[in-house]
Amino acid sequence: MRIKAGLIISTLMACSPQFPEPPDVSGWIYFDSNRTGDFEIYRMSADGTDIVNISKSPDTDDWLSAVSPDGGRIAFMRGHFSDFHSFEIWVMDADGSNQTQLT
Repeated sequence: MRIKAGLIISTLMACSPQFPEPPDVSGWIYFDSNRTGDFEIYRMSADGTDIVNISKSPDTDDWLSAVSPDGGRIAFMRGHFSDFHSFEIWVMDADGSNQTQLT
C-alpha cells in the first residue's frame, strides 16, 4: 500500500497543536544580562531606552526569562552558575514584584 506524501503532510498539519498568539508585553523587551557582575533580568522599551533591572538579585544569577501570554508575569531560572543543581524556577510580575519560587 502506498501513501501519498500530501496525505501525510495534511494529516500532520491537522494533528499539530495550534500556536498561541504572541505575548502582549506592551512594548517592553525583556532580556538577561550580566552587566553588573551576575545575571539579572532587565526590561527596556522597544526603542532601547528605559533599561531597568527587574529581578534585583545580587547574590544569585537570574536568566532564561519567558513572558506569559498576557504579558503580566515572567518565569525565570534563579541559582548559581558555580552549581547548576542550585537553579530553581521562579515567577514574578512584569515589573519585578511578587517574586515567588515554584520549585
